[in-house]
Amino acid sequence: MMRSLYSAISGLNTNQKAMDVIGNNIANVNTTGFKAGRAVFQDLFSQTLVGGKTPTDARGGVNPRQVGLGGYLAAVDNIFEAGTPTTTSKTTDLAIQGEGFFVVRGEGLNEYYYTRAGDFNFDRYGTFVNAAGYPVQGWMADPLTGELIDNGEVGDIVVGSAFQTIQAKATTEVSMNAVLNTVANASVLEYPTLLHTAGSSDDLLSVFSTNGVKMDLAENEPIVIKAHATEITDMLYAYSDSDVNLNLDSESVLRVYINNNPYTFTYGVDFRTMGELATAIENKLEDSVGNGAVANNFVETSVNGIFDETLVTPNASYATTESWTVTIDPTNPARFNVVGSVSGAVNSGVVGQTYTATDPVTGDALFTIPSTAWNGSWAAGETVTFDTAAAPASDFSVNIVNGKIQITRDTDNGIDVQVNSFSGTPYLAVIMQSLSGTYNEASTSRSSDEILFEETKYAGRDFDTLAELASIIEQAIDGNVLQADKFSVNFDEATGRFQFMNTGEYDTATGTTEGLILSSFMVDKAYSGTVFESNITPAGSLTIRPVDPDDDPAFVASADYGYSEQFLRYAEGSDLLTELYTSSGESMGLDDTAILQFSGAVGGEDLQGTGTIPALGSTVDDLRAMMAGYLGFENSTESQIAEHISDIEDNSGKIKVTGEKGLSNAVDFLKFEVVGAGTYQNFYDYFEYQTTQTASGGQMATTQTIYDAQGNAHTLKYTYDMVNATGNIWKLTLSTTDENTSVSFNQTGGNEILLHFNNDGSFNYLSSPEGTRVADLSFNFDPANGAGVISDVSMFLGTPASYDGVYISAKESSKNSAEQDGYAVGSLEEVMFNPAGEIVGYYTNGEVMTIAQVALATFTNNQGLLKVGDTLFAETGNSGTAAIGKPQTGSRGEILSGALENSNVDLSNEFVTMITTQRGFQANSRVITTSDEMLQELLTLKR
Repeated sequence: MMRSLYSAISGLNTNQKAMDVIGNNIANVNTTGFKAGRAVFQDLFSQTLVGGKTPTDARGGVNPRQVGLGGYLAAVDNIFEAGTPTTTSKTTDLAIQGEGFFVVRGEGLNEYYYTRAGDFNFDRYGTFVNAAGYPVQGWMADPLTGELIDNGEVGDIVVGSAFQTIQAKATTEVSMNAVLNTVANASVLEYPTLLHTAGSSDDLLSVFSTNGVKMDLAENEPIVIKAHATEITDMLYAYSDSDVNLNLDSESVLRVYINNNPYTFTYGVDFRTMGELATAIENKLEDSVGNGAVANNFVETSVNGIFDETLVTPNASYATTESWTVTIDPTNPARFNVVGSVSGAVNSGVVGQTYTATDPVTGDALFTIPSTAWNGSWAAGETVTFDTAAAPASDFSVNIVNGKIQITRDTDNGIDVQVNSFSGTPYLAVIMQSLSGTYNEASTSRSSDEILFEETKYAGRDFDTLAELASIIEQAIDGNVLQADKFSVNFDEATGRFQFMNTGEYDTATGTTEGLILSSFMVDKAYSGTVFESNITPAGSLTIRPVDPDDDPAFVASADYGYSEQFLRYAEGSDLLTELYTSSGESMGLDDTAILQFSGAVGGEDLQGTGTIPALGSTVDDLRAMMAGYLGFENSTESQIAEHISDIEDNSGKIKVTGEKGLSNAVDFLKFEVVGAGTYQNFYDYFEYQTTQTASGGQMATTQTIYDAQGNAHTLKYTYDMVNATGNIWKLTLSTTDENTSVSFNQTGGNEILLHFNNDGSFNYLSSPEGTRVADLSFNFDPANGAGVISDVSMFLGTPASYDGVYISAKESSKNSAEQDGYAVGSLEEVMFNPAGEIVGYYTNGEVMTIAQVALATFTNNQGLLKVGDTLFAETGNSGTAAIGKPQTGSRGEILSGALENSNVDLSNEFVTMITTQRGFQANSRVITTSDEMLQELLTLKR
């Protein structure tokens, strides 16, 4: 029974100590870096009442019987679980994310303590200390270089006077990372369109009128070649003046009523040409006034009978000079046969009866022998011979005048003639209708409507070139309007005009003009527009008369030639400068004495001298080559020239000047002057360029600050200009904005260097402006202020095939970074801590330098550390020796600046533990009181 009392006493003692641990934890719930403790219990020993027995065959085993004698506090463990960090506004507050401990030095020699509480400060001497004034341990940096001296033991971190000021340093190397935008435009100067007289092989659809207006012919557009029909014009090709075909064929007839007597003319039988139709009408008119008389100049008779030849009346239309033989039929004396010397066998008749001879081909009446012409007795085989001749008198003339059939009454024999009307083929009848009327006086004259010859051809199908057009016009008119082989059409390349020539000859002996006069000649187009029409027949139509070989003074040859207006085409490279025209068809006016001079400016700077080329003998291509050379472009080959001075044939007759891409390569102007004997006003008024595109892009300017030995800042200006967009070449011009200062590259002696880039935009190599490659680039800068020349400053602009320096791309130009190692004098302005525990100094000159680095320690057994107060731990024999090293190495962790580690005490856990400890204490107290009561009961037994 006494054992229970002593066991309960040990329980009270143990739970009391556990409550002490809980109280300490709760007391430090807000202590920075505090690590909670944990009470660990163990039992003391047990009294064995009966030992255990091994089982036998006879009985089973027996467990030992023991009574415990209480417990004790075996250990108080430290819980090193990291507390949660809390941010602060103080940069010297440090927290650790890891297992490390800050190291601080105590007052004794080699006396080091360790803590997780990072509430540090700098004291008046710049020593980095904790709240208790213990110096924080770490490594210092060289104040000149900023390199850590970490090859020895840790020591106090002191940001002393050596770190308060940083001395000036002259720049020794610079570098730049920048992107240059390749999206750039070149300046484009375009001069007005130049024209030249067209050539015979030029396509008609591509040429211009004499006024410089594009031909308005369309592909497959019909054109109509027309002129007044003449005596030789086949009526099959006859048209009205409204371009309607008369539609004549083998069955077409024209019926005319003269004095109410119908006369029919059939196409292909009575007439084919317009002249034949006029003659047929004239013959019927003559018949109507009785002009069919016979001339009995010679009559032979070998007959017994009597024949009165004066009674024979020939048809006026056929009253040609001819001999006729009338023979009594040998087998039948009552009949006779008629044979003409021209007409051949005509017909037969009955002696003593009226007989009309008819043409064996046409059936028309030739002459009539009345019955009264026969007298006497006629025997078989007897003959009568007589002649007929044209009527000696002619009252009418029917002529072709300007495409019209004209009837004129020349004399008046007292017989009126009435042309009543026309019918038959409708279109022809309508045209002839204006001839109707009474012809009762001399000089009475009427004309039909116009009759035109027309032939239709198609552009692009029947002809393409000017020469082909000349050929089809000639073929249409020759033999259809003018006599065969009496009309020619040529295209004169020297003048750019069509020449229409009537080579027919006017015969003064006969006075005939049949098929010799070309009138109302024109070439019309079917679709809208009049450019083509007015250019090929300027006055609307042409009249071209025959030549006069006899030099007859009475003959007026108004023209045996006709000309179109000038046809022009776009100028070509091989055209002479003296043969050029403006877009309105005016000559440029450059004569053989003219010398062209031109001056210009590129990139805002005037070019040296002037370009000069004589107009005489020089072509457009010669001018282009001279312009290219003057502007500094390659001009050895046509492809080189065309890259900047356009091929005029590919640019619709315009000279176009295209500079290199980029603003710095802009062709600002290129102006011409002419020296010579003329005034050249047309040239000056016309040949002015227009800037159709302004240069842009291809340029970036940026600056970089460098320092001399005294720490003076100087501005270095970088100007990048695109030199050759195709070759990916840029120029860097290095300059300075400071007065009296100068800068130059060691490798070139000047301030320019060329940058060459690969096709993918990466850097390739450097070269001098002359093309010499530069491996290592450096420059000298003279500040002109007594600080001395900054010599051999290394410049890094890129690694070949890389983008670590300057490179090109189709994105906005920008300077990504510019680095240099110089700086001015600076004062320490602020210190910051990085995750590596480095104390970094920020100076007023913008420099950043490492000053020191905080050390962290780890232990093999954190539980072996000894708490020494002030939230410090000391190493013990069981903790192991401190392994001191840099943050971010091993398991030490990294540093958080502006943060403190909270206590890791868990209040909820502590309260639960407090309750269980209290219950344990209460239970042990109850054991004591109960045991006491039991003892009291035992003492009362003797009573």
